[in-house]
Formats: sequence, structure tokens, C-alpha cells
Amino acid sequence: MARRLSCLIAGASLAALAACGGSDSSDSAGPVEITYGIWDVDQQPALEQVAAAFTKAHPGI
Repeated sequence: MARRLSCLIAGASLAALAACGGSDSSDSAGPVEITYGIWDVDQQPALEQVAAAFTKAHPGI
């Protein structure tokens, strides 16, 4: 009985992992947009500097 239960759990886990697989159908050549949110407006100037540096280092994102 325990072996059967272990096999059932293993099979369910594999099925769940397979369902999480990605798809290659997206257009990876297009531009990418990253959005983020903040809850403390006092952090906005620093985060804008970080975002500007990231954009400069990674154009097209």
C-alpha cells in the first residue's frame, strides 16, 4: 500500500511539473518591459536611478 501511494505521489508530482513547462511560441526578438511597484514614495528617486542604470546596461528591456 505504501509503495502504491509513493508511486501515485511521484506521478502526480511529475504531472504537475510537466504542466509548469514553458512554451517556445513567444517572440523572444521583441522588446521586453519590466514593471515594478513601490509602497514608499521616498524610495522612488533611488529606484529610478537603478532603473536608468539597468536600462543603460541592458537596452531593449
